[in-house]
Amino acid sequence: MKIAIISDIHANLEALTAVMEDIQRQNITSIYVLGDIVGYGVDPMSCLSCLQQHEMICVQGNHDYMAAANKYPSTVSSMAKQSLEWTRKSLSTKSIKYLLHLPLIQKITDDIVITHASLYQPEKWHYIKEGHDDVILNHFASQMSPICCVGHTHIPNIIQKDNQTQAITHLPITDSSIKLNLEHQYIINPGSVGFSRDKDYRASYVTINISDNEAHIDFHRVDYEQSITLEKLQKRQAHPSIIKHFS
Repeated sequence: MKIAIISDIHANLEALTAVMEDIQRQNITSIYVLGDIVGYGVDPMSCLSCLQQHEMICVQGNHDYMAAANKYPSTVSSMAKQSLEWTRKSLSTKSIKYLLHLPLIQKITDDIVITHASLYQPEKWHYIKEGHDDVILNHFASQMSPICCVGHTHIPNIIQKDNQTQAITHLPITDSSIKLNLEHQYIINPGSVGFSRDKDYRASYVTINISDNEAHIDFHRVDYEQSITLEKLQKRQAHPSIIKHFS
């Protein structure tokens, strides 16, 4: 079974289109989305239509919730809030209902579960990354499957928990296929389709191929027409920090 996992599209249609074309070239039809479909970018409705057209299974991200619920915590940045307020006005009533009813956690198979941020208090959107050891440990305490795919940080990552020693290890990301032994547990972050934060502007996603108690993980980077994305953001007069991100 080979599947594609994408995350943090953030209404970037050019990036999503390029990623979809790359996935289709591999004849992969099972695609799962880890949330944050909207926010930051200018094409929320087109991105939602693409996901629904391809019948992708999605979980809810914090930007999806904030835009649909029209609720923003005090900690939200001015950049995010401005884009989400614009996004809210751009969404149809049907799309708002769709985003509000997305699940926080979705079981894909006995081996794979997906969520946006963490299995630990998923509604609080904790970040799983280096330095957040308590969150990582609490997440693994809630993880029953060998693999959980998360997004939220916009940075590709694999974290392993050795089920014998309980040791937590951040595995290196390589250009070649990474083989995982499913006797242990893993958190896999595919990075971001539309708003990369790892100094590589290209869209990022991951494919997972499971057989014989092993998973073969491949991280993919895809070029897209970033100049078109930037032009759209400038035309909409997006927050300066968003424009700077794509400049």
